[in-house]
Amino acid sequence: MKTKLYAILIATACLLIGIANTSAREKTFGYRWNMHPTDNFVNVVIDSTENDTSVVFAVKDEEKGKIGTLIPVYQLNKQGAEVTVSIKYKTLNCERAYITLNTIGAGEQFLRSDTIELPLTEEWKEVSQKVKIKDGYLLNVFIEAIGSELAFNNIRVSAFKLESNGAQLKNETAPKSDNTSLKKSDVITLNGVDFSKIPSMQSRIMAIGETIHGSKTLGHMAFDIIKQRVTKQGCNLVLHEYPLEYSFYVNRYIKNDPRFKLQDIERYMEGNLSSEHTIDFIKWLRAYNSTHNNRVSFWGIDIESLDIASSVDLSEFVKALCSNRETPETDSIVKRLLNWETDAEDSLQLTKADGAVGKWLTADEREILKLCLQLNHESSETYERLTNRDKTMAKTAFALIDILANKGALATIYGHFMHLNYLVAGDMKDLNNYTAGYHIKAKYKDDYQAIALCTYEGKTLNCLTDKVIGVAQLAKAPEGSVEYALQSMGNNIAFLPTERLNYTDVLTMRVLGNTNDNYQFFYFVPKARVNGILFVSRSQPVEKSQEVLNRYLNYVDATVRRYLENAKEKIRKLRKNKLNE
Repeated sequence: MKTKLYAILIATACLLIGIANTSAREKTFGYRWNMHPTDNFVNVVIDSTENDTSVVFAVKDEEKGKIGTLIPVYQLNKQGAEVTVSIKYKTLNCERAYITLNTIGAGEQFLRSDTIELPLTEEWKEVSQKVKIKDGYLLNVFIEAIGSELAFNNIRVSAFKLESNGAQLKNETAPKSDNTSLKKSDVITLNGVDFSKIPSMQSRIMAIGETIHGSKTLGHMAFDIIKQRVTKQGCNLVLHEYPLEYSFYVNRYIKNDPRFKLQDIERYMEGNLSSEHTIDFIKWLRAYNSTHNNRVSFWGIDIESLDIASSVDLSEFVKALCSNRETPETDSIVKRLLNWETDAEDSLQLTKADGAVGKWLTADEREILKLCLQLNHESSETYERLTNRDKTMAKTAFALIDILANKGALATIYGHFMHLNYLVAGDMKDLNNYTAGYHIKAKYKDDYQAIALCTYEGKTLNCLTDKVIGVAQLAKAPEGSVEYALQSMGNNIAFLPTERLNYTDVLTMRVLGNTNDNYQFFYFVPKARVNGILFVSRSQPVEKSQEVLNRYLNYVDATVRRYLENAKEKIRKLRKNKLNE
């Protein structure tokens, strides 16, 4: 249990650091910065103790940290432009400090990298250097440092500026003037019922990437598309951005196993921002399977962020699976799963065809359980699970498709656009932070087709602050965004095939995860990211009862509660067994 509590404390600390870093990023030198997801600084804090306010980037011992921003430069001369980089900084106990400028060209392709070395100094120093860029549409900029074996490694920055042609370059600029001019004839008008006109409906693996979480409108539309794929195209595998560990339970329910109850699934998903329409789909799929030989499977491609959540998920599944046929051996395995104390023998009993638990599993479930145990072993710490998330999603999707949808069978994936598009998880400030969609596209080529699901305006259910979840108003899409262009067509629902665009078309698009960020739009090249964009004019939020909202939908709290409830039940059962001996 100590390991579980340690993981929870780490997750809570990460949350608090993230909040502090958000404040620092939004106030740093007039630019918005994102911590690199793998090469991250320990923390970022604003320091006002000296004459000039500065930002302190704490570096891990003997490791790299970097923080990045993205600048549109399509307005500069494509044949060659000069960018001046200026910084005022000082370092402490660093092995190296430097700035990298990465030029991003047509199709969001990396063209070249320029490095500005920053001499190590414990006194304030100003450096200004000119860099020439060519054929650039976007400029990725990193401030980077490598720590030494000494303590308190950091780089402290009090000023930073990017300029070209005598003017400061900023995170936003006027819309690109020579983008393809879209016409009404370029979009496919839809009625919200029949989606067969979307070309990707015919693909072997179709991915639906919603650009915001917490929208009832987008969620219902995504599942309506999936239903049509199931009933009309014969899709027999649905993958979702929720944990693989818990989907064992859900998959049994939709395959009409009476041991698995809807109320337990509802209780588990209560805090999820998409739970209502997910539950509706789960109920529909169970009814569909009951008259179609249980042919459709529904699995998660993510894994739990906390190892304690993984252990609770799997122990609850095995407990339900073995209900009314449990043995002292299966009870013992459930207990060890709950405390994540399983050994090699337990793994065999779980995954062998004649194992104490394995004999109650299908052959497919045994293969998937092997994968699940392997993934949890490879990423036991919360930090590893978060930083490797997209690679894990891709690896899980590969395995599930190979097991359940081989020989050309159809699969449909539903999740966030940031995970399912063809490049990176966000804009190109997250250079090389490749998505699950990037890896899936690399393997399946044209068999994998992703579409983005977006909206012009409306509301969503989201995290308003670190302690409050509620309905948030979406910012109206600005001129230069794909949402603005589609809204101007006058259609409530429309589909834009990105083949109507060019790789030189740079627009903005809204991307929101679980938090209501002040900055909702980022630069991207639609044709490089997805096969098409499904547009809905207005979003309605997911609805939750005030009772649920008052409880604060906290993943850590809910996980601890589930662990304690299962632990108490196991203690009661052991005591009862001893009394009966």
